[in-house]
Amino acid sequence: MRPSRFTKKILYPSLLLIAISGITWLIGHYFLEIQGEFGPEKHPLEIWSLRLHGFFAMFGLLCLGMLLEHHIKTYLKHPKRWWTGLPLLAVWIWLVISGYLLYYLIDDQWHNAFSLGHWIVGLISVLAAYLHIVGKKY
Repeated sequence: MRPSRFTKKILYPSLLLIAISGITWLIGHYFLEIQGEFGPEKHPLEIWSLRLHGFFAMFGLLCLGMLLEHHIKTYLKHPKRWWTGLPLLAVWIWLVISGYLLYYLIDDQWHNAFSLGHWIVGLISVLAAYLHIVGKKY
């Protein structure tokens, strides 16, 4: 069962905003450092894009719940469609878990490693989502 029109109206903008805010954070974090009175400081774009990324991620969780009920549950019965769906689901689960750990549980020792893993998988997820959504139309 394909996602309903209502689900798509929430899903596609949510995924786009999550991707844009995550990529904006990457740019702010790695390329827009500013010099403050006491040395290097975070650029405001980095701080605000991270806040927006967390906000939009809540809509991503809502979408995941909507997809689990009908779309994912239905297509689990059709193994020939798993080649993009299951990897995308695994990526989504990793991003949820690593995002939660980054926000709430990880100490400084592990933060950089989880951050790197989160944004690399996040960038891969853009391609994975594209292949899953558009690839089935051809």
